[in-house]
Amino acid sequence: RIPDGIHPREKFVIKVQGGGDTVPIMVYDESQTCEFTLGPGTPGFTEVLAEIRKEPAWGDRKTFMKASFDDEGNCTVYPSRTGVKAKYSW
Repeated sequence: RIPDGIHPREKFVIKVQGGGDTVPIMVYDESQTCEFTLGPGTPGFTEVLAEIRKEPAWGDRKTFMKASFDDEGNCTVYPSRTGVKAKYSW
């Protein structure tokens, strides 16, 4: 579901956490009104996992990305649009 205070097509920050090739990736926003998992084999899973593994600050297990919802409620995650990851701490 779209996070509180966010409008369709507006980008917002999400945290993504994953452990490996066979473990679903947890995705949620700071308010946790937007929560879902991205399972192995799902479109985008490999790309998101690759970005998680590039982030040594959290043991290659989590990072932050941008996402948005369209008018129909479909979520798009932007793995390469993370901004300054170090500024997020939740």
